[in-house]
Amino acid sequence: MKYIQRNSLKGHAKNIVGADNLSPFGKATQSSQSLAGRPENAINPPISNTFSLSKCSYTVPEKTVAWWMFQLSFGAAYITNITIYYRENYSSRMDGFKLFVTNTSTIPPDGYLCYEDPDQGLPNITQNIPCNQLGQYVINYDDKGFLWRTLNSTRYEKPVVELCYVAIKGCQKTFWGSNCDKMCSENCIEQHCYPQNGSCVWGCNTEHCLNDICDKHTAVCTDGCKDTRTGNYCNKCSANKEEDISKLSAQIGLFIGGFLLGALIAPIVCFLVMKKRHFRKKKDNLTPFGKATQSSQHFAGRPENAINPPISNTFSIDHCSHTKLQKTEAWWMFQLSIGAAYITNVTIYYRENYAYRMDGFKLYVTNTSTIPPDGYLCYEDPDPGLPNITQTITCNQLGQYIIYYDNKGSEKNSFPYEGPIVELCYVSIKGCPKSFWGSNCDKNCTENCIERQCYPGNGSCVWGCNTKQCLNDICDIHTAFCTNGCKERRTGNYCNKYNIASAGIVAQTPNGNQPSSLANDGNKTSCSKTKGPNVTFQIDLQKKSIVTEVHITFGGM
Repeated sequence: MKYIQRNSLKGHAKNIVGADNLSPFGKATQSSQSLAGRPENAINPPISNTFSLSKCSYTVPEKTVAWWMFQLSFGAAYITNITIYYRENYSSRMDGFKLFVTNTSTIPPDGYLCYEDPDQGLPNITQNIPCNQLGQYVINYDDKGFLWRTLNSTRYEKPVVELCYVAIKGCQKTFWGSNCDKMCSENCIEQHCYPQNGSCVWGCNTEHCLNDICDKHTAVCTDGCKDTRTGNYCNKCSANKEEDISKLSAQIGLFIGGFLLGALIAPIVCFLVMKKRHFRKKKDNLTPFGKATQSSQHFAGRPENAINPPISNTFSIDHCSHTKLQKTEAWWMFQLSIGAAYITNVTIYYRENYAYRMDGFKLYVTNTSTIPPDGYLCYEDPDPGLPNITQTITCNQLGQYIIYYDNKGSEKNSFPYEGPIVELCYVSIKGCPKSFWGSNCDKNCTENCIERQCYPGNGSCVWGCNTKQCLNDICDIHTAFCTNGCKERRTGNYCNKYNIASAGIVAQTPNGNQPSSLANDGNKTSCSKTKGPNVTFQIDLQKKSIVTEVHITFGGM
């Protein structure tokens, strides 16, 4: 069975020691509740398949879909595996279930599919399912239903979820170890590492590493540091060079004076800003911003040929990439020089009349250069028939590497077995750098999107929005606004500003049918209300304050 795995978040809270089982750190919900079968029953002991309404979750068997969901209270965690104990003697009700790790509470789930129960036979009622995925929600989902058989009849029943215990193993993001008490290396991309060994999930930051090489297991810059840098991660300025630079800067400053120094710096800053603006506007195709490599080179078939015009399937050894024959695997890789980007789609032009050499290829978006690729599988060519030589493949994934990979080889018998070969005549990679969106990638993702990561098409948050200061922990993933208002002493669309009015005394004239105190309680869903030819609204802040902004939300009639 083939299926595409979907990735996806960040959260930050105090270190949770001993969080091998994460289920004590969050809340459970479900699609419906039958009698006393509450969702939280599934995260409380006993650890057993023995059914009792007071000990197992139980949804109403009258719905078209049934689901059980667990949301981590501290944000994202790296989920290594999930153990489920379903109701004994009722495996038929599990048949066809799916298990997801996601970053939103969307139903049907839109995140990473850890497991889908195959069609043949009935599942085991106790299962330990590996996930190895970052997320905030764990969702057991069933939209299949089951056949209920008795001695005299067989009938279709709608989906039901009856979980007697669920254990969720892993570590909070940025921590690892058996007790999740070790910090991931600061040089891991987004300080995200595997709970088991602390190695970097998305690779390590090579910005200051010599030859752009670092060890993803330790995040150490293997070959040393670029100029003016030192330390294992090359994240510190070299003392001698820093001193020399400081002395030189002082001498220049004394010599040319403040005016000339400003005149010198201004065009440099202007050049950098203009360069950045130009850089953003050209992001529709990301191939100008990186380098291509491949597993081997046949004559002049260099890897960079595939990212330069012409845009065509017409083969020329000077215009297309070409790996050597007689190899066990072949690959072509593009590494973005800007770090991670959200890749929306990849278009490939393979050599004309040679579709059989593409047969069985895979396309990945990853955060490491590991071969075989260990990242997100965008597409795998299916077995029957030959692929189209021109394809636009949807990915919608954050990553730094795009890898075309073939370990199958062609089956054409005009020559002895050729082994896998890659002959790409043009590749176009569409998307936006992380934290930007829009047709020209010139709009900033909202600061309230988790890790400021949003979809290039519409700017909505990829991994959800930060609900830390939002009333009822609710925000809109499309705008990242706190929908219901703010928690105490907070204000603004994202509730990221201090509200000095929250402790004030509110008065309205004339008195209305809703109390004036509803105006400064942070709740957008309840409002003070008054009516008259002249209306006055006043807040006594209780002490002298400096007011920088005023936020007013008007309710509906």
